[in-house]
This record gives sequence, structure tokens and C-alpha cells, in this order.
Amino acid sequence: DVAVETATEFGAHPATMGFIIFNEVAGQPDTSPPEGSTERSDFFYFNVLNFATAIRAAAPGKLVGWSQNFDLTIPYFLARNKPLQGNALLQANVTIGEQLSGVLSFMGVNAYTDDVGLRNALGPFFSQDDIKQSSYGLPEYTPWMPPVLFTEMGIPASTRDPPSPDIVITDDSAAATAKLMAAHLPIALQEYANVSVGVFWFEFADELFKADDSSALPPGTYGRGEPWFQDPSQDCTLPPTVFPGGCWDEEAFGLFGRYRGADREPSSPDTWSSSTMVGPVLPFDTLEPRPAMVAALQAAYTAPATTVPAAA
Repeated sequence: DVAVETATEFGAHPATMGFIIFNEVAGQPDTSPPEGSTERSDFFYFNVLNFATAIRAAAPGKLVGWSQNFDLTIPYFLARNKPLQGNALLQANVTIGEQLSGVLSFMGVNAYTDDVGLRNALGPFFSQDDIKQSSYGLPEYTPWMPPVLFTEMGIPASTRDPPSPDIVITDDSAAATAKLMAAHLPIALQEYANVSVGVFWFEFADELFKADDSSALPPGTYGRGEPWFQDPSQDCTLPPTVFPGGCWDEEAFGLFGRYRGADREPSSPDTWSSSTMVGPVLPFDTLEPRPAMVAALQAAYTAPATTVPAAA
């Protein structure tokens, strides 16, 4: 009921492109059990069909997709498995992937990987049956499946200035990110345009809600009270082919930097609330573009397609 109410209310707004269901709700044994369809996978895909059908009815003309992490066992499973048992929505004699194509506008993929990973996901020739992985360009998959939409893609513009653990964003670090963007984006937007239809790049951060916790950090903790700071426990094990700065800095994913509005303290809250209302604290934060990254995204979207032919 809540999903239908949300789709009904926001689906009528011209700025709403569509809806994503079950974002990053995926994983064995629910979405791609290696032994084939099970009661659990039937239950999961029944709900994908159920939610998608209801949302499409509540918001006609809007996109509806299911987004998940970079799990290449999913296209393999969808293309090769029929439900264990049929029910009101799942047909027992039709592959699950083909049934999803009737209600999903796109297959959403949240991708944080290198150029090899992107080609493995989209290319039609990658298949390792022993570990049951394949690609969205699988020949038996592409004729009827909805296209891939990269619903999350981001590369931090950050680096570190050893020995300090502090996040640093400079023109050079943003340029290094832009260089990687220029290598990755054409794979999704031109090289495999027959499989992929677009990319959502972060505007200024990923999971902004985490920033609300920064003022509660112990005094003296790095980032305490800063509006842009999100996560004190950064993963800094990423190779430079994925993140140039090596660290999973969600604060730095964006094309824009975020700065406090005039006359506001860095630690001031983003919203105010009363017993009956919630609203934004004014003046709004300002966003400043990172020119090299903006230019890389613009160039990728204006370049002509160089589609790799599908496998016979």
C-alpha cells in the first residue's frame, strides 16, 4: 500500500522519471540460487512482479526497475531458470527473466568497478559456467530483456595527504577521477549501447543521510560537524583502476562539491522539525562544479555510439 501511495503521489510530478524497487536487495539464495529455482527465489520474483505491476498501474508512463549490486550470477539465473512452481503472477513454463521483461523498464545495476568489470557485465562473450556467472549481453538474454541502466555510478574525487588520514580534494585528484570517468563511461554509453541505456552519476554525494551523524562524533574526531563528512571508517583498499585515491569516500563521489550556505555554522542541521512539520534550514548549501569531471560526463554523452555487435 505504501509503495502504491508513493507512486500515485509522486508519479504525477513531471520531474519524476520513475521508480526503483528493492534497491540492492539481492543475493543468494533469493535471487540466483546455484541449484536453480527454489521456493525462496519464487517468492522473491513473485514480489518483484507484484510491486512492479502495482507501481506501473499507479504511475502510468513512468519507468520501473529493480536495481542490485554488481552480481553477474543474476542474468545467468534469469535467462536459464523457470519458476519452481507457478502462481498468480509467475508462469511455470516461462523463464523468470522473460517474465520480468513484461513489467520492468530496465535492469538497474549499481556499479563500482573498473573497465574490465564493466565489459564483463555488458559484453556478450563472458561466461564462466563453473561459477555460474555471465553477462547482461548474453545472447539468449538480450532479445527480450529490458536494457541495463546504471542506477549508481561514482568515483571519488578524493585522495589522501599522508601521513594525515584527512580527505583531500584537489584539482589534480578531481582530474585523475575525470580521466577514469573518460575510460569507463564510453563503455556503458557507446561501446555497449545495444545493452545499456544510461548512467546516473552522483551529483554531490552518495548516501547523504550519513552526514547527519557527523556532529555526534566524539570531540576531536576528524570530520566532526562538517556538512560533507559521512563515514569515519573509510575502506582504503580499492585499486587505482577503480578509485584513483584508493578510498571509498562517499562524500566525494559527486560532480559537485557541497559547501555550507552563507552565515551557517558547519555543524548546523540540514532540517528543522516541529510536532507537525519538517523543513529545510536556510540558506541552502551551495554546490560548486568540479570542471574536469563535469566535462568528462558531457563528453561521454555527446560521443557517437560504437556498439559492439551481439554474438550470433
